[in-house]
Order: sequence, then structure tokens, then C-alpha cells
Amino acid sequence: MTPLSITSQIQINAAPQKIWEVLINLAAYGDWNSKLRVIEAPESIARDSRAKLCAASETESERIFDVEITAIEIPYLLEWQGGEPDIFIGMHRF
Repeated sequence: MTPLSITSQIQINAAPQKIWEVLINLAAYGDWNSKLRVIEAPESIARDSRAKLCAASETESERIFDVEITAIEIPYLLEWQGGEPDIFIGMHRF
């Protein structure tokens, strides 16, 4: 079975370092992403660190996921993977 892939792009008129500061502040994701709420976040972002996220918060589709940081390239890439094993595993790349 071929994995499903959904891609979205946006041009942000800001320096990579400024964007990076927003991306690694997991606790503040709800300030700019209404679809994702961070329940638990590591004090600092590093490969193999873990977080607990809530997708579709306060809707019938609300789901809580454990995610793992799988790649990090300061200040250009933050990637995590997580979901419900045997049902759905998602990878997010910023």
C-alpha cells in the first residue's frame, strides 16, 4: 500500500532564525495553529525528544498523540512522527 501524502506550502516573509524560534516553542503552538494543541513538550527540542499533542482540539475528531522528534536541522527543519500504531502514523515536517 502506498502511503498517503498531504503537502502544503506557505511563503513566510521572515528570517529563518525568527521562524525557527516560533517552531521550537511547542508550548505556544496554539497561538498560531488552531488545529494543534501541545499537551506536553520537552524543555528543549532535540532528536528523539518526545511530546504529547492534541489534534482537532475540542471537536468530535479530537485525538491525542505521542510524537517523537525524528529530524532537526537548525534553523531549517523540524520533523516529528507519531500517531496511533496500527491505525495512523503521521509525519510533520516544518
